[in-house]
Amino acid sequence: MNDAVTIVAAAIKTPDGEVFTVPAPARHHHIIGKIREARGTYPTASEQGFLNSNGRFVRRAAAAMVAARAGQLKRGLTAPLKLYSEDLW
Repeated sequence: MNDAVTIVAAAIKTPDGEVFTVPAPARHHHIIGKIREARGTYPTASEQGFLNSNGRFVRRAAAAMVAARAGQLKRGLTAPLKLYSEDLW
């Protein structure tokens, strides 16, 4: 059994700490739509990142390291400084 941590979905963390996510291969703009639908507006101070397989929100830079270690990056892509959903799916 492989216990390696992986990136499972794009996610956005709002200033109040709530994490919104949509299953892969959704991208951050899909989540923005979900937040607008739930709240009527999009909090501009929100942080875009990813949800890892442990259920934790991780920022783009940390997510890039997780995805590189887990071999999740698209073929030919070397470890980016910040992860974008386009790097994965």
